[in-house]
Amino acid sequence: MPMTGEELFWDLVEPMYADPAVLRSTMMGLPCVFDPLMFLEKSRAGAWVSWSFAIFWAIRLYFQWFVYKADLWRGKRMETWMHWWFAFIWLALAIFAIDGFLRARRAPVPSASLSPAPATR
Repeated sequence: MPMTGEELFWDLVEPMYADPAVLRSTMMGLPCVFDPLMFLEKSRAGAWVSWSFAIFWAIRLYFQWFVYKADLWRGKRMETWMHWWFAFIWLALAIFAIDGFLRARRAPVPSASLSPAPATR
């Protein structure tokens, strides 16, 4: 009995998820998809998260172009398409995170005061 498309998909994908590097890259991308406003939050935490994500995705993009051998994708239609597609995705994620960092950094820092807050009635 031939495999269905979904069975074939999971047959190919499950071994990749066993690789910690693939799982880590996938988990780093999920916040960008599910809660992108987290990167635009004007706070020190928002700036820190944005900056750390920008560094991660920029390093990942560097590896895509300068560490992995071009023989892995050059001259192969599907692999070349995937190489360019993922390079675009990582570039976009890095730019998005840098933008979030710059926006969060412009946020006013609340001054710490030793006096108690005024009572409200």
